[in-house]
Amino acid sequence: MKRTLTIAIVFVSSLLLLIPASAQGPKGPRGGAGRGGIGSADGNGSGRGGGRMGFNAGAIPSRRVLERTLDFTEEQFAELEVLLEEHRETTRPIHGEIRALDRQLKAALEEGTAGATEIGQIVLDKHALGGQLRDSQHALQDSFRALLTEEQLATLEELRDRRPGRGRRGPRGGGPGAGGPPDNGGNGS
Repeated sequence: MKRTLTIAIVFVSSLLLLIPASAQGPKGPRGGAGRGGIGSADGNGSGRGGGRMGFNAGAIPSRRVLERTLDFTEEQFAELEVLLEEHRETTRPIHGEIRALDRQLKAALEEGTAGATEIGQIVLDKHALGGQLRDSQHALQDSFRALLTEEQLATLEELRDRRPGRGRRGPRGGGPGAGGPPDNGGNGS
């Protein structure tokens, strides 16, 4: 019974740990973003500025996209660097708390002496921190969009609409038209 409980706790904890991990994004630079610079959507060097068009949905485009496609001015680049630095300063302690909770959770599970309540609290704390990261990311995205002219914003939206995965199947392949042959009016041929 104790072993089954431990396995169940580890399983649930693993599922809940995916939420803050997804908020942090993949590790390492992509899309020419560089560590924590322009194009690094979260400003922490996660490199979420990658992707086929130079960015992911909601992310800040790479410097290359900003220069070539959106005609970003030097003033806009300077303002964006300030936003990214502020974002890094805001999220750095949150990332540190998440790492500390990861260590706590690992130690608690390895020792086998922690109860479900203690482990569950660690997982809930990590989840709350993941929410703080998401809120900070959304604030950064809003601030970035405020830097854009109406023309730049329209161009950005057009590029995002053309991203792979945005077509008749909708985002991420879900929704109407996902899979199967096209509807032929129900005549069965």
